[in-house]
Amino acid sequence: MKIQFPKILLCALFLTLTYVGCKKDKAFPDTPNLKWDDYEIMPENGPIDEIVLNLAFTDGDGDIGSGSQNAYDTCNSQSYDLFIRYFEKVGGSYQEVFPVDTTSCLYFHQRFPDITPEGQNKILEGNIYAPFIFLGFPSNANVDTIKFEVVLKDRAGNKSNVATSPGIFIPPL
Repeated sequence: MKIQFPKILLCALFLTLTYVGCKKDKAFPDTPNLKWDDYEIMPENGPIDEIVLNLAFTDGDGDIGSGSQNAYDTCNSQSYDLFIRYFEKVGGSYQEVFPVDTTSCLYFHQRFPDITPEGQNKILEGNIYAPFIFLGFPSNANVDTIKFEVVLKDRAGNKSNVATSPGIFIPPL
């Protein structure tokens, strides 16, 4: 029996293309999904200047990031994309700490540019690295543990689940 190499190669190519062609694209809901991934304390050798929050996210329709005209209005809470709540552990329980300067509308929340992908497939999946400026914190002298709660909002107004960090140990100054 004589086996012909080109026929085997052609069959293998056909099977590969059939598999790839039938493979379904990932599908995510249009409401963003957020998952706590990790954090990094900056700098590591000295006082803490910032903590970088690492969050994994998905969004089925890709409408993440500020696309509005009022995207830089710091007093308009609707112009933010990432809502951050900060907590300090005091006396065994976590207490929310609010920004010091709320009169200037400086919140912990953050925004980022429109990152909607080009083309037909608008699905987004990736990581958000959100710096949290830690200067002036912790607000209580006896705090050694903090945590964060974070929510992602898309341009349609859909809010993700709450991603909660584990307790983060803060070394004494």
